[in-house]
Amino acid sequence: MRASLPVHLVVCTQLSAVWFGVAKAHGGHRLEPHVPGFLQGFTDITPAGDDVSANVTSSEPAKLDLSCVHSDNKGSRAPTIGEPVPDVSLEQCAAQCKAVDGCTHFTYNDDSKMCHVKEGKPDLYDLTGGKTASRSCDRSCFEQHVSYEGAPDVMTAMVTSQSADCQAACAADPSCEIFTYNEHDHKCTFKGRGFSAFKERGVLGVTSGPKQFCDEGGKLTQEEMEDQISGCIQLSDVGSMTADLEEPMEADSVGACMERCRCDGRCTHFTFNDNTRMCYLKGDKMQLYSSPGDRTGPKSCDSSCFSNGVSYVDDPATDVETVFEISHPIYCQVICAANPLCTVFQWYASEAKCVVKRKGFYKHRKTGVTGVTVGPREFCDFGGSIRDREEADAVGSDDGLNAEATMANSPDFHDEVECVHTGNIGSKAQTIGEVKRASSLSECRARCQAEKECSHYTYNVKSGLCYPKRGKPQFYKYLGDMTGSRTCDTSCLRRGVDYSQGPEVGKPWYSTLPTDCQVACDAEDACLVFTWDSATSRCYLIGSGFSAHRRNDVDGVVSGPYTFCDNGENLQVLEAKDTE
Repeated sequence: MRASLPVHLVVCTQLSAVWFGVAKAHGGHRLEPHVPGFLQGFTDITPAGDDVSANVTSSEPAKLDLSCVHSDNKGSRAPTIGEPVPDVSLEQCAAQCKAVDGCTHFTYNDDSKMCHVKEGKPDLYDLTGGKTASRSCDRSCFEQHVSYEGAPDVMTAMVTSQSADCQAACAADPSCEIFTYNEHDHKCTFKGRGFSAFKERGVLGVTSGPKQFCDEGGKLTQEEMEDQISGCIQLSDVGSMTADLEEPMEADSVGACMERCRCDGRCTHFTFNDNTRMCYLKGDKMQLYSSPGDRTGPKSCDSSCFSNGVSYVDDPATDVETVFEISHPIYCQVICAANPLCTVFQWYASEAKCVVKRKGFYKHRKTGVTGVTVGPREFCDFGGSIRDREEADAVGSDDGLNAEATMANSPDFHDEVECVHTGNIGSKAQTIGEVKRASSLSECRARCQAEKECSHYTYNVKSGLCYPKRGKPQFYKYLGDMTGSRTCDTSCLRRGVDYSQGPEVGKPWYSTLPTDCQVACDAEDACLVFTWDSATSRCYLIGSGFSAHRRNDVDGVVSGPYTFCDNGENLQVLEAKDTE
């Protein structure tokens, strides 16, 4: 065997790609949610507490974009900030609104030449001589044909002929993150945290935009990136009754607790208590309940790999589990990730229903289904792809195995846990040499690869101790243990190839990972190849004469040689030798 190989793992001391992208865009600083400030009195914003007219210059301001002005005798009942400004032009009124912190829109009267600087949501009404407009008519950060239909509404919808009014209204409410404007019925809808999971492109007649005005730095893509970081975390007083994976530990923030969950292959969601600063990692589906100070969220809020408007149709043959009262598609993904049989999930907005599905789902695929979101079991920023899942299911290459049992040449491969038992599983097999600490799972694996006789290893995440092992794994439960094969290279393993009817050597052996079967075969002197049956988790260890019993295109089986793939062996060479 080779002395050592480079091992690629998720580096948990660094922020995810999504975190990095947001930080980079803002000079390396972590963002905090922005809440617009509101003035209690107009004197607060004047240089010396004078009346509002002190801010208005006698000369005309630079040319402003006034394309979003309602010029058809429209006023706004929204509260006026301070006293109306007399004897100004429309352009000066627009400039005054932009100069006043808290102004979301303004009303100017052609007859009286009065300027009313407004805060809050525009409340339009018929007013003789009235002209009303948003603080900004810049719509460069709006995106056409983009909808977030299905995302929870946080404000009452508003009807207007100007999409810029939607942005003014959204900017006035701290709960609003983005707006959507429908050109057909002239209706604005307003969406809050978690909206990014509902994004649909190609929706004609619909425009969406961020709460922040475009000429003040507003970007819809930026809002989406921030939402994918933490938009799906419960705001307050919501815990999870799911059993803890380990003893809780202190964390600096809810973000730090989430990052800890991201770094644990077993974790599906977490709970952080704002009062005690304790972080609880969870390894099953969410069981939410009211709990003072608790905030609960999934491993990831990234929904970029979800697809809206697609359904696989409920079918008892492919439905694994149905759960109601699921308020967000991300929470449905957590349920899927916690179920070994789940391949994809689908979430119904109107019913708050989550259905998790096994292999065979793709033949029931339908498009153009309103209010349905689908996604893969793998979290999006951990390589999840609904397209890859669909393609694999369409050609029958997805065996619907436990997530731990996927292979490196399959679409759902994650090399950090692909050949590792992550759920408190140790091995009682003989330890090679002295037990030493390792800084990470990858370092422990590299240490095993450097030992000629090492076939597998156990690493304890609590103590940091690394145990290189020889022979077959002898599994048992031990808190903090993770046990993995010497290598995760599965390039020489083949799906659908079956030697199980050949001459068996040794006793029957069982494991949820095909890589363990290779370890067991390597440890058995007479074993030349193995076959792993995903349905029974049985490893068939086969000796000389195996090639005469080869069967192809057998569902749910994986076969491979006794030597590890990174050693250069393959089944074709072994079969040629076996027939000599």
